[in-house]
Amino acid sequence: MNRKTTTYTIALIATLCLLCGLGGVVTGTDATQQQPETPEEFLTTFQDLEGTESFETHNEFEVMRSQAVQDVQVGEFTDAKAQRLDLLLELLRTFDEAYQYQQNESYDRALALGNDSRELTAELREIPQGEQYAVLADIALDRFYEQTGQTLLSRAEGIENTPQRLDVLGQAALSYNKASATERYGQIVLRADRTTQQFETDVETINGTDTAVTGFLDTCTDCDDVASLISGQHVAVFGMYADSLSALSAGEEGVGLAEKHGLTERESQLTGAREQAQEYNQNLAMAGVAIVLGYSAVVGLIAALVTWRLMLWKRDLTDAQYGDVILMGEMLNA
Repeated sequence: MNRKTTTYTIALIATLCLLCGLGGVVTGTDATQQQPETPEEFLTTFQDLEGTESFETHNEFEVMRSQAVQDVQVGEFTDAKAQRLDLLLELLRTFDEAYQYQQNESYDRALALGNDSRELTAELREIPQGEQYAVLADIALDRFYEQTGQTLLSRAEGIENTPQRLDVLGQAALSYNKASATERYGQIVLRADRTTQQFETDVETINGTDTAVTGFLDTCTDCDDVASLISGQHVAVFGMYADSLSALSAGEEGVGLAEKHGLTERESQLTGAREQAQEYNQNLAMAGVAIVLGYSAVVGLIAALVTWRLMLWKRDLTDAQYGDVILMGEMLNA
């Protein structure tokens, strides 16, 4: 009889299906193993669970196992007792599997099985004499969820990729919520919300810088060759150089934000665009210098010609003035 009634979200179902398809991830409970039916079979089954690592770590389950051993042997073995022990055994096995997945860092699966354990505990509480087991199970499950939350929170601290870190923070928040640690849950949710808002803002900025850099690269005609810039763009080079500085600034900002959020692919793409913009910037600078030098040479030549003509004019003027003086002297002496 399947007592598991947990409803999962579509995303969680997909994740769990993937995890279930990975053979040999953990040594959990075999879903096909037979359920005991007689008192002897129940006794042997519960005794065989002694020394289970998960029960030693969460000793409430070891207490439950020990009580089950006594429960089998004391009093009449009724259908109600069989139902209670059957449900308890399923709870013990399910929690052990959740613990194994937790230890192997398969937290999605561990939390899903933890949820199953919660529901089995709730079912156990509703049947006669099941409350004594349910109380202990709730204590252990609270600790299990809290420990999982602590582990996930520590794990999130070391994740550079912001979307991945937010996913792990979400798992940590869920764990603390399941552990009834409402204050810690609220803190993590607030942190995740702030991180999400900042991330979304930065992604918009990254997209804007990407547009600015690629827009410059697309419109920078002849920028891959200095000679082509000089012959094709002339004085327009100076405006294009100013545009290249803006593109470089945008590229630097975009690369920095992508690196901040661990967006490796975006960082690589923006770095490539920035490097090309840097190359274009250098070509524009050299073309600008060449054009300035060229115009300077032309202006210098014109200035030299003008100076030469002025000097000739001055010489002619001096000669003319000197001739006038001589003529005046001759007229006075006549």
